[in-house]
Amino acid sequence: MNTNHFFRTTMATSYTARKFFKKVVHDAYLQLQQWDSEVVLEAEAWRLYTVRIQYRGQSYQVAFTKSEIDILQQESPYALDQAIWLHLIQQGLVIQPFEGNYLSKVLTSSIQRKIS
Repeated sequence: MNTNHFFRTTMATSYTARKFFKKVVHDAYLQLQQWDSEVVLEAEAWRLYTVRIQYRGQSYQVAFTKSEIDILQQESPYALDQAIWLHLIQQGLVIQPFEGNYLSKVLTSSIQRKIS
C-alpha cells in the first residue's frame, strides 16, 4: 500500500481527532486486507477510540483516549499509525512482506529491525 506524506500531513493538521482516527484505521485496514481479504476491522470513536481486528484467526484490540489521539496527531502524520501497529505487534501480529511505502513510513528502521 502507498501513502502520500504531503496529504497525510495536511490531514493531520486539519482533521478533527475523530476524522483523523478513522482515516488512520482505514489505512491500517487496507494494509491488512492486502495480506488477508477476510480481515474484519471495527472502529469506535466515541469515549474511547477503539480498534478491534479479526485477522487470520486471531483477535486484536487497541484503544486510545481522545487526548492520546490529539497528542499523536500533533506529533507526526504517522505517529498514530505507528502506535496502532506497535500495539498489534505486541499482541502477536506478524508483519507480512509488503509492497508500497505505507509501512515503511509507519515503522521506522529501528522498529523494523526489532520485528525482523
